[in-house]
Amino acid sequence: KWATGCLTQSRRHFNGQERSVELAVLGRLAAEMEYELLDLIEHAA
Repeated sequence: KWATGCLTQSRRHFNGQERSVELAVLGRLAAEMEYELLDLIEHAA
């Protein structure tokens, strides 16, 4: 849920709806969560 929320908020920044450094940073956090998820999947296999 957190990753989805981060992507939604960052989309507001990148679409120009609301320009904000905080919203852009949330996009970065979503990418980090994606990396962690892939790492967990790799180690589970």
